[in-house]
Amino acid sequence: RETKAYVPALIETYREAKRQGLDVPPISENHLQFLGKVGRMTEVEVDYSLMVIDMMLKKAGAKTVGMDERDQFNAIDCVQTAIARYAYKSSEEQDCISIQPSPDFAVYANEILFRHIIFNLLKNGLYAIKAARRRGAGAIRIWAEPGDRTNRLHIRDNGIGMSPKTAARVFDPFFTTKEVGKGTGQGLAISRSVIVDKHHGVLSFETETGKGTTFIIRMPAKQPVEEAVA
Repeated sequence: RETKAYVPALIETYREAKRQGLDVPPISENHLQFLGKVGRMTEVEVDYSLMVIDMMLKKAGAKTVGMDERDQFNAIDCVQTAIARYAYKSSEEQDCISIQPSPDFAVYANEILFRHIIFNLLKNGLYAIKAARRRGAGAIRIWAEPGDRTNRLHIRDNGIGMSPKTAARVFDPFFTTKEVGKGTGQGLAISRSVIVDKHHGVLSFETETGKGTTFIIRMPAKQPVEEAVA
């Protein structure tokens, strides 16, 4: 898990060597930026793969490391980090995502797991937008809605939406509408398991065929009593 930090460290070491006037092989700034982007994309994929493995081991009754650790963080801050670190396929994908002005709220959860839930929902939203093939820009809008008992985080896309048949199975493990090799059918199933089983929350959605889907993460506004006193 520590190897993902090597690429940015090497890039910064190279830049510092150039600033000091040391004799180093010439590498353009564009190439360094590309290497940094590849490093960030690799980090996202490594984190996601480790999360999936840990979750599957957990379901099998095996011990895992780090997935039960929890802390308090702000939901929108976590979303902003996820947006910044997501492995986009183009600048157009990144440009279509926006956070609407809204009050933030605190989440007591595993931040790595929560961030990867955001990754999964962004990935599904971007896929739905691409599948819609409509004229005009696609859009994913995210906003928070604090409450007295339940806090909500909304992630809405204007993609293809879901048919009733797809909506009925969307959280089923290994169910996917993507072509072979494009999806595992695990992302939403694991996301729902994390929210419901590990964090006492709810992951639901509202969808309309041809118009888009809104996923809603509902989290307790207060830390569960049994965890607060543990």
